[in-house]
Amino acid sequence: MSTIGDLRSLAASHLDSLKRRLDALHGDYVRDLEASHSRISKRVKMESHGCLQLAEEVDKEQQKIADKIAERAELVKTSYKKFVAEVQASTSRGTFAHGKKYFSVFLSGSTSMCSFLSSTCCVITLLVAASVQGDCP
Repeated sequence: MSTIGDLRSLAASHLDSLKRRLDALHGDYVRDLEASHSRISKRVKMESHGCLQLAEEVDKEQQKIADKIAERAELVKTSYKKFVAEVQASTSRGTFAHGKKYFSVFLSGSTSMCSFLSSTCCVITLLVAASVQGDCP
């Protein structure tokens, strides 16, 4: 039979062995965790970089589209202003000329012709607004 001292010595030896195994396992787990963290960090960094690049490309495309819309809106506004000026000038003369087509308009007391021109201007205004918003081809 063993003495108490022998049992204590054996228990201390086993306890030291367990501590070494726990320290080794803990070290392994810490290394695995750090490696996983490193991989995840790299992945997040790559994904973030990709998202930033995509966001920059989207911003550039959005700016191009906004510029095209603004340019086309200015063209439509200019064209509309010319058209309105032409209509106003023509109605004061009593004729309306547009392109190669000529329409004689005698406004001497003709309220129906004024209504027609007013309605035409309203329709054109609606068409211009729709084309600026992109509803018309």
